[in-house]
Amino acid sequence: MLAQLRDHPDTRASKSLRKVLATPLMVSLARDVYGGRASTGDGSGHDGPRHSPRDLLRFRSQKSIEEHLLSSFVPSAYRQRAGAPDPPPRNWSPRRAQRWLGYLADHLNRSGGPDLEWWRLGTERSLRARTAVISFLAGLPFALTTAIGNIPVDLIATSHGLGFAIRRGLVVGLLHGIVSGLAFGYVYRYADGTELLMPRPVEVRLSGGDRELDRQFFHGLFLKVQLAAQIGFGVALVIVLVDRLLLPLIALDDGLGGGLVAAAQFPLTIGLSAGTALGLMTWLEAPIDAKRSVGCVDLLRQNRENATSHLLVWALALGLIAGLGATFTETPLRSLQLGLVFGIEGAFCGGLGYCLCLTAYGQWVALARIWLPLTGRLPWRLVPFLEDACKRDVLRRAGAAYQFRHARLQDHLATDHPRTPSLTTARKADHPPG
Repeated sequence: MLAQLRDHPDTRASKSLRKVLATPLMVSLARDVYGGRASTGDGSGHDGPRHSPRDLLRFRSQKSIEEHLLSSFVPSAYRQRAGAPDPPPRNWSPRRAQRWLGYLADHLNRSGGPDLEWWRLGTERSLRARTAVISFLAGLPFALTTAIGNIPVDLIATSHGLGFAIRRGLVVGLLHGIVSGLAFGYVYRYADGTELLMPRPVEVRLSGGDRELDRQFFHGLFLKVQLAAQIGFGVALVIVLVDRLLLPLIALDDGLGGGLVAAAQFPLTIGLSAGTALGLMTWLEAPIDAKRSVGCVDLLRQNRENATSHLLVWALALGLIAGLGATFTETPLRSLQLGLVFGIEGAFCGGLGYCLCLTAYGQWVALARIWLPLTGRLPWRLVPFLEDACKRDVLRRAGAAYQFRHARLQDHLATDHPRTPSLTTARKADHPPG
């Protein structure tokens, strides 16, 4: 190729290639694409026949050469090179990697920024679609826990039989799941676009750390406790009404609901527990030095640990309050049993629901770790894929976010993605030549 450029510098192909290789990006792409063996093109990622940089002289225009290098870069980056220490996993074929990276580029072009932030993945979808996903995932554990928990209770405490216990468990689980899912979905719509769904540089400490216990802190604490108590009370009240009014109409009342005292106690218990759980988490969360979690993986890990703490706090708050409240009307053994049951339900129902609709990590799990992989837009092992893309020089780390190696590569991948045109194309359409 160099000999051709030297001996025939005035040909159209030589002129175009010299213009292309005058930019560092294209030189780098040419080195990566032709530095080893090309992909076979069958999506397997294995070595293919060797190609020569002389092939670039087949193209007559600068644009065609650049498009060729940009289109060949991802297959080249994900091919299995001879002697490479870390070949890509089998399910990370060049074809799949191209599709996943195309979605990420399209996501960035929709959001209008270069930073690929893990907590924003999936948020370019409509609020209605995201709310449906959050509602389903938040209501599902509530439905399963309620359904499974009601079956043995009706088997032991009533004489209606196994068939009745299964039917009632399924119906009650479905109804409770719908009520809780709708409630958590409403909360998520309220929180969308606010700092509630941003990753917080905090960690849970029993000592409370270095937070400032000023008037503003206690005012915010009071508002959070009040809101959580109101939502918990409202959801519990609707559940009581469903159990007391709807189930008898379909012949699924097991007679274990208790009287008016039990009906009034349940919403108060749930409301007080929800307020207590959120109050405890607000009290225990302490700010940390941002320099300690500047990396994407570090920030993600910190938020995952905070979400796990939420589950434990919800279990503790709901279990203790329910158990202590039952001591006034039940035997000590029965109070302990109620405390354990409510604690488990508090972790899997209240804790999971709260994390899904009011934390950045919960939104990440719902959208980027479940919904997008299910629809084929992203791989299931997303963080390893992103880290691997950095090793292959497709992405680069930028603090707590990722970025594409070059804006030109991002625009190219987004344009090939079948969702939306890139911002570059949109800008050209908005400002036509002349």
